[in-house]
Amino acid sequence: MSKQDKKSSMYGKAWKTVSTYDDYNQADEKRVTLSENKGVQVKIRRSADGKFNVKLRPIEQSDPAKKKSKSDRNKKQKKSARKNKE
Repeated sequence: MSKQDKKSSMYGKAWKTVSTYDDYNQADEKRVTLSENKGVQVKIRRSADGKFNVKLRPIEQSDPAKKKSKSDRNKKQKKSARKNKE
């Protein structure tokens, strides 16, 4: 099994900071209200200054871009070379 097979499909998606709190309990209340929406993931992160950041990201399963094979790229190059000759 390769490393890519082990990673989640959400791996690498950006998290947005929604709010910042001095107290964990306040941040947890915000997390609970945001997590009621099933279309998002929510987490709490403690920052170096001791504050708690509530972060979220949408759960959208987008299909990964299809990788072009080497033969497809060669065909495209040959086609553009023919156009340039004309």
